[in-house]
Amino acid sequence: MRPRAPSIPGYHGLATLMAFPRLAADPLGFFTQTRAAFGDLAWIRIGRERIVLVSDPVLVEELLWTKHELLRKDNVTQRLRLARGNGLLTAEGPGWKAHRRR
Repeated sequence: MRPRAPSIPGYHGLATLMAFPRLAADPLGFFTQTRAAFGDLAWIRIGRERIVLVSDPVLVEELLWTKHELLRKDNVTQRLRLARGNGLLTAEGPGWKAHRRR
């Protein structure tokens, strides 16, 4: 049995299909509208990926600085590793930290 995911508002079902053209046409506008509609945390499914959008600066700092080891790169970025190597954009964990410090 899988653990129950936290309840994060966002685009579900048909709303996801309707949101995608807005995201493609105006990403900044889409993220601004999403924050206004759902708050600092929201999610959207793009293909097979479920993406959590984080808007609160305190939460962004916590994720990127104190809990970065819990995050993983999305599938597209992971595939970029094949073409671009393991650089700042594609690296994770200690490799990313070393690139960032440089």
